[in-house]
Amino acid sequence: MPHYKLIYFNMRGRAEIIRYLLAYLDIKYEDHRISQDDWPAVKQTVPFGKIPILEVDGVPLHQSLAIGRFLAREAGLAGKTELEQCQVDAIIDTLDDFMSRFPWAEKKQEIKIALLIALTGQSFLSYFLHVLVEITVSEVVFTEDRLISGNMGVGGTIEFGTQNFTCN
Repeated sequence: MPHYKLIYFNMRGRAEIIRYLLAYLDIKYEDHRISQDDWPAVKQTVPFGKIPILEVDGVPLHQSLAIGRFLAREAGLAGKTELEQCQVDAIIDTLDDFMSRFPWAEKKQEIKIALLIALTGQSFLSYFLHVLVEITVSEVVFTEDRLISGNMGVGGTIEFGTQNFTCN
């Protein structure tokens, strides 16, 4: 069994999907949390000066989505055919686009929601939810907090403050 070490800040952020997949795979790993004070020194030692890093037997893997795809393949969650893999990749990349646009630094919820709608528009969220409903990917199910195996079923609500975008 390989030795896994996850290196990230003491927060969820971009490492959380990696933690979910490691838990789903029931893989024991070292969860190395870096403090803000230690970050300048650690930054010098990691590829491209960015985290998260997942070390697999001492080999550093970087980029959270690449690591997630690696683990999803290990779990059999990446799609069985190249077409299914592309559909899963498209969903993941779209979520990453959305998360990159999110106004994380804004403190006031009402301003954050207004900025979010202005940046992405209601149409972005509506279209994204439509894509999730229309795509049929066997062996992948999105739930509120994780991916699980089985035939795909999509439902639930994406919540941003007082704005709810429901997909059933």
